[in-house]
Amino acid sequence: WERPSDAGLCERRRVVAATDNECGKPCVGPLVETKVCANADPNRRDCVLSEWVNWSDCQIDGKVGQRHRSREVLQQPSSKGIPCCASLAETEECGIAPAPAPKHCKLSAWGMWDECAKPCGGGWQSRARVLLEHAEDGGRPCEGGLVEMRPCNEQPCAADAALDCAYGEWESWSGCGLQGQRYRLRKVEHPAAAGGAACSGGLEETQACDVAPKVDCVVSGWTEWGL
Repeated sequence: WERPSDAGLCERRRVVAATDNECGKPCVGPLVETKVCANADPNRRDCVLSEWVNWSDCQIDGKVGQRHRSREVLQQPSSKGIPCCASLAETEECGIAPAPAPKHCKLSAWGMWDECAKPCGGGWQSRARVLLEHAEDGGRPCEGGLVEMRPCNEQPCAADAALDCAYGEWESWSGCGLQGQRYRLRKVEHPAAAGGAACSGGLEETQACDVAPKVDCVVSGWTEWGL
């Protein structure tokens, strides 16, 4: 036997002196043996670990979950005992989160048709809708645009039906300015067509008005001095 090692073990070896042939018997037994030496340190203690505890519940964060387990040191090594080199915690992947349900694109209902741009001879009018929700996670995309147009008032205009210019109603008078004037506005409802009478008169009217009289600040006299 060889001298004890730091772990308190002794060792001996042997070698194969002659190998067997097809008819002979093979060698039996190990070529190296170890044993605890008589002069080993009686206070020597190796590290001792507990068994693994059960795996934790699967914690899903995102698409892949994780779970963990741990163990603890039951005995610390001493007197040159085998140290604790193994891990005390393990982590592994677990259940994959279910894929979210597809979310389809969603549009609002169509709004009302705008007023036709022309009273006759063919015009256009439009209507609109808005996007309420985008498609997500493989959902169906929206089909069609957000604005739709169609022809309107396609009947021909009468050649002899002249259309005179027409004004809208006057707006309310403005407040009286510092120069003693106020004004009001109006718009052209539709211009003349097919030889009709053109608009006459302005789109703004002014009128004299009474400016509020100027009132200056007046301060009273001083009272007697107090004690």
